[in-house]
Amino acid sequence: MSSMAISSPRGPKRSSLGQIKKPPVEATAWCYTGTKEDTNFSFAWTIENFGRKMDVYKNGECITSDTFKVEVEGMETAWKLECFPNGKQKTGEDTAGAVSVFLYPANGSAINRQFSFAIGFVNEECSRVMKGKGDHCFRDNQNGWGWLKLVTHQTLRFANDKLLPNDCLNILCVMKFRGSEVTTSGTSRPTSTFVRAGHEAGEVENVAEENED
Repeated sequence: MSSMAISSPRGPKRSSLGQIKKPPVEATAWCYTGTKEDTNFSFAWTIENFGRKMDVYKNGECITSDTFKVEVEGMETAWKLECFPNGKQKTGEDTAGAVSVFLYPANGSAINRQFSFAIGFVNEECSRVMKGKGDHCFRDNQNGWGWLKLVTHQTLRFANDKLLPNDCLNILCVMKFRGSEVTTSGTSRPTSTFVRAGHEAGEVENVAEENED
């Protein structure tokens, strides 16, 4: 009696989250490089009586927000903002009459992590007015990153944007952490089976069952 060999490779393993991603072609060994989902986060901070603070605070004096935490791919990162109502001091630059806002890392997990960051305000109509944005990666927790002249006092008081509703400055910090690359790989080991001539269609026997009566 004649026989015909059939190859039936194993299917991909499944995890609790579903099927593992793999190339769209059957292969004995495979590798798949994908990207985890981005992490998006926003933090709002309202400072009351800001018009008075612009007059009273000296150049270099700041207000510090509470620490806020962002979970990035299972790791808890911590951050804080500093707002300088009359400008952050910098040698050789006159920052008085402007508002400075800086972001600082607040734990070790926030160090050496690439992210994008935008800072702005929420106006009287609850619309976002973003003023500064860029990409950054902190190498230590000593230096903040931000803008020395994010907005001038004149703009806050007289511009049509109405950035001081009820004399409150509403700061909005938006962060984005790009998902890291993840590579998975595996193998598919085929098992051979034999279809006996004369059996009904679809019936197969394992090659291990070689003895016949």
